[in-house]
Amino acid sequence: MSLTTTIPAEWETPSLPLPSPRDIAAKISHIPMQVAKAAVEGGAQCYKHINEGRAAGNQTKLLASVRKEVPRFFDDTHNYLASGTEKNHTIKQSVRQMADQYDRMANAHVNCADAVQKNVGAMNAAVSSSSKSVSDAADAVKKAADGIVPEVHGVRLMLGALNISAAAIAVIMQQMLNEIKKTNHTLGRIREELWRDNFLKSSGGAGDNGFAEVVYNLAAMEMAKPQYAKDFFFVWNPDTSWHPAFYAKIRDTPLHSNFLWRVGLSGPFVRCDKSSSAKYGRAET
Repeated sequence: MSLTTTIPAEWETPSLPLPSPRDIAAKISHIPMQVAKAAVEGGAQCYKHINEGRAAGNQTKLLASVRKEVPRFFDDTHNYLASGTEKNHTIKQSVRQMADQYDRMANAHVNCADAVQKNVGAMNAAVSSSSKSVSDAADAVKKAADGIVPEVHGVRLMLGALNISAAAIAVIMQQMLNEIKKTNHTLGRIREELWRDNFLKSSGGAGDNGFAEVVYNLAAMEMAKPQYAKDFFFVWNPDTSWHPAFYAKIRDTPLHSNFLWRVGLSGPFVRCDKSSSAKYGRAET
């Protein structure tokens, strides 16, 4: 729903300086509150109608521009395709005319050869007929060639006009392909982020401690298994960003005494029995 409000010219371009808030307060101090409230509400409603009218006008202009430009683009494309069809049709007709003329010329040469065997007079007549056929064929080709480019379906064309239209369409298609590639790249990054977020949530590492929570829970789960009761446990990972959170976690909630924190191992998660732990630089305690 749109409202149209006629705006007085003096509202658009005031010819007098606006009064200060002090002047306004001095003049309306004697006006009853109900009257002042109604005046303010009326002014606000008026400005609302003005803004709505302007917005409706801008929207109408935008829609009119879209309705004007989009059909023009489709009409240009249609005219280009139609011109190509007419051009091909003209070429086809000219080729057919050439073939007919050359058939007649060949027949004339045959007649000419027969006439040579009969008499010179008949031969001259056949040659004349042959020359006329060749001339007719040349004229037909010339007329067809003149009609291919300068005039198609009653519309006179400039040389190279069709090439310009094709180039413009190619540029537009290339821009569309570039936008599609950018969109696919962005979607790939979003997919990767969603995969990481889903992995953290499914593994229990999406809390405040992040990946450190995953390592802590894994170590606690492995050490709780009866078959590993006499083993020492170590953890290692080349990414050290989770170490502070993990250290705070085991400080507040210590793991079993068999957990010896961290050493320079080559595997992501290692356990070993007490007899072989000395080679990693850890003595029994």
